[in-house]
Amino acid sequence: MKASLFFCLSLTKMYKKVVLYFSFWALLILLINQKVSCQNYYSKDSALLGKSRNTVCGVQFGGHTQYIGTSVFVLTSLIPNINAYYYEIDYGHKLSDKSNLLIDFLIQKSVAPMSIGFSGDTTKYPGHVTSCGFVFGYQRYLWKKLFVIPLINPLIVNYYDKDNKKITSGFMLMLCGRLGYHFDFNLFRQPFYFEVGGEINYWPINTNEPQDFKEIENKFNNFVFSPALNIGYKF
Repeated sequence: MKASLFFCLSLTKMYKKVVLYFSFWALLILLINQKVSCQNYYSKDSALLGKSRNTVCGVQFGGHTQYIGTSVFVLTSLIPNINAYYYEIDYGHKLSDKSNLLIDFLIQKSVAPMSIGFSGDTTKYPGHVTSCGFVFGYQRYLWKKLFVIPLINPLIVNYYDKDNKKITSGFMLMLCGRLGYHFDFNLFRQPFYFEVGGEINYWPINTNEPQDFKEIENKFNNFVFSPALNIGYKF
């Protein structure tokens, strides 16, 4: 009975986090949509002053030059009894018809080495690891909507024991190469996108790792192949 009650409470807390996360995204999209609507309204008035219909104070508002997004894998935070989570916020700015500048922020908690991936290996840490950091990237379209992205991701890593007590902190440098395809679609007359692809992640720097964690990490590679699924809103 106590076990069932604990499971229900844990599941409720987990769903609350995810609901808050997606509520944040819904509110952000509404605010951005309202701002863009106001910009378009004033850009029409600027035509009376002899300016371009889509330009205000030299700023071009025609088309979509920015986007916000996230990874579909944030949904893994809904999986019960894994004691882990993953959250990601993406921002992109259009540089040209063929390129975008990317800045992301991510925070995650893991209980197993990243290089295990989807192998089915059940090896676990003697505790857990949390990490957070910014991701910087450059997206280049090669042919139509086929793209490649080199990414660099410096991370602050915190190590905890089985009693949830912090052991130490370290630094990890993650390098990533991604190949994928971009799809545009409208939902409720709003411009969204979806990207599907694959990537290789490689971490050449991982400092101040506790010995018992390091012994487990040394059993695996310091790189992993993984799918990449992202969705977002253009404005």
